[in-house]
Amino acid sequence: MTTADERLLLELEPLAREAAADALEAERAKLTEWERDHLRFGANLGPNWAVYDWYVPAFTQRDARVIVRASIGRENREVVVETNPAPASRPKRRLFIVAYSLATPLIAAACFVLLGAVSIRLRYGAWPTIDGLVPLAFFSWVTWQIIVLLFVYNIYSSIPIRLPDGKLLFINRARLKRRAGTPAQ
Repeated sequence: MTTADERLLLELEPLAREAAADALEAERAKLTEWERDHLRFGANLGPNWAVYDWYVPAFTQRDARVIVRASIGRENREVVVETNPAPASRPKRRLFIVAYSLATPLIAAACFVLLGAVSIRLRYGAWPTIDGLVPLAFFSWVTWQIIVLLFVYNIYSSIPIRLPDGKLLFINRARLKRRAGTPAQ
């Protein structure tokens, strides 16, 4: 079963392939045999644009090279085709991410501990002791810290691509798997 977003991507894909066919054929002729064999197709959906990339994966996502990008407006079906688009730079938000990584687990753990204390009060008719809440606080803080770090990892592992309207869309691309004996580039 597909979601509405997946159906939209599938609906717009033939339009993207048709619009990018000439550019893809011209760019494919410039590729090496290895790059032609490893050329990948990726589809991503932003708030206003559907983006279709033909790219050569690399050992890291940032090193993947986009050969052709076709962007289609979701509302007006406007098509923009780019060959070898320049990679977008990531906005500088390190201070915000560090504050988010530190404050969010503490706030979430405090809410969880408060909820636990209120439920103990309702169940047993007495407030729990601080010694009884310390393990709950530690467990909830560790759990929320792991969840937040997974979000932060997803933010930093995604690749920004610039949409035709100037906004950034963060995506994840396929990477080549490292094998023993394969030099890291």
